[in-house]
Order: sequence, then structure tokens, then C-alpha cells
Amino acid sequence: MRDNVQIYHRKNGKLVEAKSAHNIMTQYGREWLTKMVSCTSFFPQTPEADERLKYFGLGIGSTRGGPTGDSTIDTAYPAGNDPNATSGDEYDPEYPTDPDITTLELPVRKSGGSNPYPSAAGTDVWLFGPPEFYNTHQTLYSVSCHIIVDATSGDVIYSPFTTMPLSEAGLFTDVADVNDAYDTSLVAYVSFDTITIDATSELEFIWSLRF
Repeated sequence: MRDNVQIYHRKNGKLVEAKSAHNIMTQYGREWLTKMVSCTSFFPQTPEADERLKYFGLGIGSTRGGPTGDSTIDTAYPAGNDPNATSGDEYDPEYPTDPDITTLELPVRKSGGSNPYPSAAGTDVWLFGPPEFYNTHQTLYSVSCHIIVDATSGDVIYSPFTTMPLSEAGLFTDVADVNDAYDTSLVAYVSFDTITIDATSELEFIWSLRF
């Protein structure tokens, strides 16, 4: 199975690590795909779904991550608030229904405050969208979602956070609420060996869906 998610980590503009992984489609994502190619009627033609990929989220959960042992991070992003009330290190793309992956496990903010999930401000931003998110077609049979995470400009890394050990990511449709940490319009999910970013970091994700 070919990896379809490429991740490039640059610090001070220099490439320091590159990783690749393969995503899984969530139940929501599979249902979304079937609706995208179907119509409820043809006279007039009415598609079953009109959602499009638009947002991207990051987290520190999955079997490759989880609680960090850093009190600042673990206080802001405590385990047990996801829909499955996990310990923070249980989401596994190889077994995506045990527990059922419908959100990120331990999502992190793009920007905002540092309150724990239950008391997070309603203005906190949990997802990346345009212009940091854009699409290209590398082949006739694929769409590639490009996402830039620029910690040098305050993405993810802002006071009181000096580092963040990222280990999961997801694609969301345009119905997602960027102010909801656990939005359930998650289409595709991927986990990867931890990438620790700081204020000198920039991440580039190239996430390709092939048909």
C-alpha cells in the first residue's frame, strides 16, 4: 500500500525530517464519498452531498503519541475528552473501529488559548483552512491537499507552548466548525511517528487522495 501523506519539517528554513504515512477513511468519509458520486434526482440533477475538502487538523494523540508528560501540554490537552473517552494513545489506523475514529484523539489548536477542552474559549481555532490549505491535481486521478503549518508565525506554538509533539492529523469537509475541537466531519485520518515542533518550525503536508 503506497503512502499518500507526505510530511516535511523545516526549521529555520532547513529541512530536518521527512515522513510518510497512509491514511484511513473514516465512516463519515466513506459515506461522504458515496454521496459525492450520487444524486437524489436527475430532473433537476441534485447531488446527494455538496461538501468539499477544506480543513485540516493536528493532534498529539494516537498509538504513536498520547499524553506527553509535559504538564503544560497535558493540562491544555487532557486525555479522555474525545468521543471514546480514551487514555489519549488509543486511536490506531490499523484498527480504526476499536475505538471508532470519528475525530482527532487529542486535537491541538491552530491559535487561541490554553484552557483544557471542556473550558476552551469558543473563539479558539482548531482547524487550518485556506489560504494555508489548498488543492492541486498531481495526476488525472488524484487530488492533493497541501497544508502549511507555520509555527514561526504563531501556528500551534504560542505562549505557554514552546514545543508540541504532533502525531496525528485529519482532513475535514467545509461543514466543519473550526471552533470545535472535536468536530465530527473528519473524512480521513492519519497517525505518524512524533514530530516535535517549536517556534522555528514549519510543516508542509501533501495529502493525496487517489481514485
